Amino acid sequence: MPNEKILITGGLGAIGSFVTRHFIENGYTPIVFDSRPDFSLVNDLKEQFELVLGDIMDFPALSRIIKENKIKRIAHMAALMPDICQSNPSLGWRVNADGTINMLDLARTFDIERLVFASSSAVYANKEGQYSHPKYVPIPEDYPKNPADVYGVTKLVCELMAQQYRANYGLPY
Repeated sequence: MPNEKILITGGLGAIGSFVTRHFIENGYTPIVFDSRPDFSLVNDLKEQFELVLGDIMDFPALSRIIKENKIKRIAHMAALMPDICQSNPSLGWRVNADGTINMLDLARTFDIERLVFASSSAVYANKEGQYSHPKYVPIPEDYPKNPADVYGVTKLVCELMAQQYRANYGLPY
């Protein structure tokens, strides 16, 4: 819904920056919640959204943002990348898994109309044949899941938790 404010966690990151760009191009007003003020991927757009610096685990801060901006939709892109998760699994778990559960709880608490979560192909077993180099055909969701690293494990657990929130609480994700 154009002119509507949308909360984008991790909106300055590798995937989040494309999501921020997409919503701006489609008439939304992004409220970007990120842990670092790195505008390198959205420098041309930095006047078109509000940046709020913070920690994905800060429920009170995110609650204020949702209330003050009358947020109805959230795009949850915040996550630590594979190398950080692998070198510091507990930090990777806190940010990726606990951070996602925090966002699911916020969405449930504030009756968010839609929560979009970015997972990763890292949740799948080794990709072979047409799903690998050089074709990279999109992987079907029923492809075997068997993460090979901490990052993939955190992303898979987030998918499973989101499914539980949908099944148990009707959360639209």
